Amino acid sequence: MAHTTGNSDALIIQQIYNTSLMESFDEQLVDSGLLFNDRTSEFPEGDRLSVNQIGDVTLTTYDENSPLKYSGIDTSRIYLQLSDKDADGWFITDELKEDAASQIPGLVAARTRKSAQAFRQKMVTDIFRTGVNQQTAGQLNLINNRPHRFVASGGADGARKITLDDLRLLKLSFDEANIPATGRVLFVDPTVEFDLNGLAQVVTSDNPQFQGIVETGFADRNSMQFYRNIYGFDIMITTLLPVVGAETITGGFTPGAKSVGANGVANIAMYVGDDDGKPLMGVIRRAPTAGMKRNDDLGRDEYFAKSRWGFGTQRPESIAVILTDK
Repeated sequence: MAHTTGNSDALIIQQIYNTSLMESFDEQLVDSGLLFNDRTSEFPEGDRLSVNQIGDVTLTTYDENSPLKYSGIDTSRIYLQLSDKDADGWFITDELKEDAASQIPGLVAARTRKSAQAFRQKMVTDIFRTGVNQQTAGQLNLINNRPHRFVASGGADGARKITLDDLRLLKLSFDEANIPATGRVLFVDPTVEFDLNGLAQVVTSDNPQFQGIVETGFADRNSMQFYRNIYGFDIMITTLLPVVGAETITGGFTPGAKSVGANGVANIAMYVGDDDGKPLMGVIRRAPTAGMKRNDDLGRDEYFAKSRWGFGTQRPESIAVILTDK
C-alpha cells in the first residue's frame, strides 16, 4: 500500500519556523561625533580633565601723558569627568544550541547587532542629557541678555506648543552670542515636527540640501530624519531627547510665567560647525567592542561588551533648549 497524507499524517511536520529573526525598527541615530568635541587623545588616563579658559579683553580710555590703566583678564576652568559605565552581557546554553541549532546563528548575529545599536543610542542619549542638565532648570540661562532655555509660547488651555516666534527668539539668542550662522542644528521631538507641520507660516524649506558641516558630518545622509531648515537651523527629528519634570520659566515672548508639564521634552539647539565651538566635549575611554568566552562549568557561551565615557559642557553659549509638551 502506498503512503499518502491521509494514512501517514503522523509523519507530517506540523509547523515550520523561519530561521530568520524579525527585528524591531531601530532609532535613526545622528553621528555622535558631530555632537561633541572629542578630547580622548588629550585625556588618556585619569578620571577628570581640567580645561583652562580665558575671557575677553576690556578696553579703557587714556589721557595724554598719563599712566595707563592696567587690568587683568578673567580666567576660568572647566572639567570633563568620566561618568558613564555601561555593559551588555548574555549567554547561550549548550542545551539551547543542541535543541535550536538552526536558529542560533541568526540569534547571535541579531543580538550582537542590537547590542551595538543600544550602545550607540545610549551615547547619543547621554550627550543630549548632558547638554540639558548642565543648564540651570527653571531659569532663562541668559547669555548676553538673551534666553538659552525657555518654554514654547504656543498652545491653548495650558498646552505648550512650538511656534515660529520661538524659533525667531532662538535665532536671536544665537546671533547675540556670536554663534556662526553655518552649522546650527535644532533637534526636535516628533511631536514638535507634528506641530510645525500644522503652522500655516511653514513653507517649503529654504535649504533642502544639507549645507556645510551638517552635510559632511553625518556618516549616512539617507539614515537621518531631516525635516527642513528654518531661520538658519537644520531641524532634525529624534526620539532620544531628555524628558524634564514640571518646570516654570518666566520670560521668552510672554511676560508672565510659562510652565511645562511633568512630561515635557527638551528640544535642543546647538552649534556643530567646528570642535572648538561645539557646546559639549567628551572622552571615550572604552569604546564598546563585542567579546565572547566559553564557560565550561556552566555549559554556555557568554557574550559581552562594556563601555566607559563622559561628557561635559565647554561652551554654554552655543546650546539652547526649548521646552514643549511631550
